[in-house]
Amino acid sequence: SDTQAGAKFMKRQVFEAIDCDFISCGFEFDVELLYLIKKSGYSIKEVQMPFTCVQDSTFRYSKTPSMMANLLRIALRD
Repeated sequence: SDTQAGAKFMKRQVFEAIDCDFISCGFEFDVELLYLIKKSGYSIKEVQMPFTCVQDSTFRYSKTPSMMANLLRIALRD
């Protein structure tokens, strides 16, 4: 439900099955990774992890246009 939070773990076969030619390297990377996993036919399971609040975010609203452009490129790649 929250693509940006938490660690991402996967089996080796899943990693080898996805196209690792990622378009994004910013905040939208998590969305692209999950998209590629689902596109490859694998399911995604969300597991609750202990939460630690971090006050200092590196996100800036000025990055939003490039994030949206990359998400569009990901969707149109197929």
